[in-house]
Amino acid sequence: MTLSPKPFFQIEGKEIPKQIVDNFRIWEMQAGLLRALHIILGLVATASSIIAASSIKKIQDSQAKAIFSIIAAVSFSILSAFDLGDKANKERTAWRNMNTAIIRYQQGVDTSKANLIDAYEDAERTIGDVKPSPKEGGK
Repeated sequence: MTLSPKPFFQIEGKEIPKQIVDNFRIWEMQAGLLRALHIILGLVATASSIIAASSIKKIQDSQAKAIFSIIAAVSFSILSAFDLGDKANKERTAWRNMNTAIIRYQQGVDTSKANLIDAYEDAERTIGDVKPSPKEGGK
């Protein structure tokens, strides 16, 4: 016997489509992870470039400087190539907009499930795709 998943979830008494609930939770997690990764890579890149450029005696040998230079370059490259800060902002904005739509739906301010689904579509469009190349023209 196969059980099909329930198409709706109850969130405070109102049925909300499962896909919306699942993605809503994922967006919150991804926004936090992307922001943390953005901050960590920024700190690593900055610290590594400062260490590579410094005149600390223990880091005077060329191998250590080369390693810190490479770490800085890779960190800055990942930050700029995938625009992690912008992606984190888009995830958080989508989550906030969907959260507002869910609250409106739950509180009866907007009782249309179609509007809830439209808000979900707008949130998906806000997130967009990952563009693994630098922005054209520095924009």
